[in-house]
Amino acid sequence: LRLAVLTLCSTVCGLVIAQVLLIPHFADAGVGGSLCDDGDKGCDKQYLFVSKAWNSALQISGIMMFFGGLWFDQVGGRVLGVIGACLVALGLLMLQIPLLGAQGGSDVDTRNWLFVALLIATSGCELAGRASMAMIWHLPGHKTFASALVMAGGFASHLPPMFMIAFMDLTGLSLSSVLLAWVVLVMLAGVCFYSLTPTMAEYRAQAEKAS
Repeated sequence: LRLAVLTLCSTVCGLVIAQVLLIPHFADAGVGGSLCDDGDKGCDKQYLFVSKAWNSALQISGIMMFFGGLWFDQVGGRVLGVIGACLVALGLLMLQIPLLGAQGGSDVDTRNWLFVALLIATSGCELAGRASMAMIWHLPGHKTFASALVMAGGFASHLPPMFMIAFMDLTGLSLSSVLLAWVVLVMLAGVCFYSLTPTMAEYRAQAEKAS
């Protein structure tokens, strides 16, 4: 049950990972609109800018997979989960800069913050995704199932953005408002990681018992 809850908590990162679903919404919000020659949002340059920022952030943050594995062996899944959730929350808050800048007519000055915010958030996702691995030795007879559940959580993380977009369409709320609400969910996930993830000492003790 603990592993299932931790896996569910990690799905909050899907808001950052599901770029294909969210790129049009950032473009519709006006981010990068200052690149359009006619001054209207929705041109190819704008969509290319948003897509490039998202793809670049995801590729660079992939490096955190290496450091996440390295730090896991040093500090454990609980610390990585909490730090990861904090980084995701920080990145989502920083996304307000390009969104509000686009609304206020200062997109030319704020649009590059999109990449910075996404890089921080996606890096946090890579770290938070390691937290569930701390439960592997707590299920010695079901390690394959545990690994499969963790992987399934990664794929399921694409579902939250779908619900978020549907909620936006239903309520008429702006992308900026929904992202702020999502920060609350991410912080709750951080509490979940802290409360349920085994410490490094517990992880090592359980590994010794299983070996």
